[in-house]
Amino acid sequence: MAKLLALEWDSAEIRGIVGRSRGRDELVVEQAFAVPLAREGQGSDEVEIGPQLAAALRLVGVGRSDVLLGVGRANIEMRQLQLPAAPPEELPDMVRFQAMRQFTTIGEEWPLDFVVLNQTDTSVEVLAAAISPELVRHMTEACQAAHLTPKRLVLRPFAAASLLERARLSTQASVRLVVDVLPVDADLFVVCDGKVAFVRTVRLPHGETAATGRASALVGEIRRTVAAAQSQMGGRRIESVVVFGDREQHDELGGLVERQLNLPVECVDPFSIVGVSPSDLGIPAGASGRFAPLLGMLVDELRQLPPAIDFLHPKKRPQPRSRRERLLLYATAVIALFCVAALTIKLQWNAQDRQIAQLRSELKNVEDRLKEVRKRAEELKMVEAYAESAPPWLDELRRLSLKLPPAKDAIVRKLSGTTDSSGTARIAFEAWVSDPKHIEQAEEALRDDAHQVFGGGTTVRADSGDSLRWSYKASILMDPRKVRAERRQAPADSPPSESRPAPAQPAPGEAFTSSDTPREEAKR
Repeated sequence: MAKLLALEWDSAEIRGIVGRSRGRDELVVEQAFAVPLAREGQGSDEVEIGPQLAAALRLVGVGRSDVLLGVGRANIEMRQLQLPAAPPEELPDMVRFQAMRQFTTIGEEWPLDFVVLNQTDTSVEVLAAAISPELVRHMTEACQAAHLTPKRLVLRPFAAASLLERARLSTQASVRLVVDVLPVDADLFVVCDGKVAFVRTVRLPHGETAATGRASALVGEIRRTVAAAQSQMGGRRIESVVVFGDREQHDELGGLVERQLNLPVECVDPFSIVGVSPSDLGIPAGASGRFAPLLGMLVDELRQLPPAIDFLHPKKRPQPRSRRERLLLYATAVIALFCVAALTIKLQWNAQDRQIAQLRSELKNVEDRLKEVRKRAEELKMVEAYAESAPPWLDELRRLSLKLPPAKDAIVRKLSGTTDSSGTARIAFEAWVSDPKHIEQAEEALRDDAHQVFGGGTTVRADSGDSLRWSYKASILMDPRKVRAERRQAPADSPPSESRPAPAQPAPGEAFTSSDTPREEAKR
């Protein structure tokens, strides 16, 4: 954070503190100075203070900066006002209206600020303060002459009271009288339950001849302040007195107050509240109490706490929102609603995209499984087609075995089976028979609607040494479809051809052969 500068002046001197922040809310005091005015003891002219203020800041090395200004009670008009209960936004207008009736010198253009003291369901009690715009102008011109920009104009007792709230006091009291002794003035203010309820600024005797009478004069002012404050606070009594400064400096004043007013007195060094020693800053002994308001302004500004009374930023009725602001608010609401709707739609789309991706993955798995099923189905169709179109070789061999003459009259020596591209099956065989008449019987027995028998010729065996003297060759052509159709139409009690496990059969177009095969083997 940039450096902070707090200033105030009276007819005797200019006082200032330069500080900066450390951490979030710790004040580091870099410089504290008090420069006597050239016309000490006379009424100060704020226009002429400008060059002296600029010279004082050059001595301490402060250039262009924002400044927090303090002003004393003697330069303003202040009163307690009783108002009917009202909403907070209407209170500034009501305070000004009542102040215009009760203040003596206030005008329409006077800056006015206030602090609420008490509030009930039926009434509000405020402490209102107004400052002359002419005084504000003189202070602003003095700052401009020193290249300073006023940021706040704070009522001095309120800043000192804010600093006192952070002090660790030895006495416990809800109503205190605080005394801040300045070179020519003294601020006397009452703090009731943490709020400044009553403020006075008194003129003190000055000069060497009046030095011994200052304490007695101040005790008299304290007595009158106690009486006036108690009457305005509904009889609440002041319980203790706090004096800014060290005990050694105000020992005489503290003793007189304790003896004459029977009130405990506690002295508080304002620099000790912020953890600084006045001697390290070159503050003369007995002058530390004068800087309490400045330290209070810096601490409040550092913690971003608005002052209770700030004449540059007084409390005002909130300005009604313009039509442009309302339209801007509506447009912002519409944009926000649109963004929320767009975000909702986007989230829904993302969820749907994830669902679509999941479904696509599942569909791909199903398609892969479907391809496998289709492949298996095609293979099954091929098997079924083969089973439907392949010749029933085993059944044909069984039929051949049953239709031929008995084994003593005929023996099959060679046998082969083939199929052509049209699906027609051919069985070619060579058999030995004992008599040619058995050949005719066999051909007649083997021939039917599904089988055609073609003889291949008969010869006499030259080397025959048994009764099977004749060699006979024949071919049987059959249509497998007709064979299967006849089998399906055959009676249910006919012997099945699948009574025994069938060996592997050759595919259509393949052939099988058998040579030197007895007829009994063909039967099996």
